[in-house]
Amino acid sequence: MGTNLATLAELVGGRLVRPDTGSMQVEAAATLSDAGPADITLLDNPDKAQRLSQSRAGAVVVPAGFV
Repeated sequence: MGTNLATLAELVGGRLVRPDTGSMQVEAAATLSDAGPADITLLDNPDKAQRLSQSRAGAVVVPAGFV
C-alpha cells in the first residue's frame, strides 16, 4: 500500500507543482535511473537535470528553487 503525493508533500512541508497529481499513489522510492511509474525519486543536483527526461519516475522531489 502506497502513500499519495499530497500526503507526502504535507509531511515534508513541500508543495506539488501540479496539484492535480496529489492523489497519485507512490509505492516506493528509487534512483532516477531505476524509478518506475509508481515510484518517487530525488533530483538533488542541477547537474543531473538532463537525466530527468530519461527517467520513468512517477514523481520527483526537488529542492525549492529548482522549479
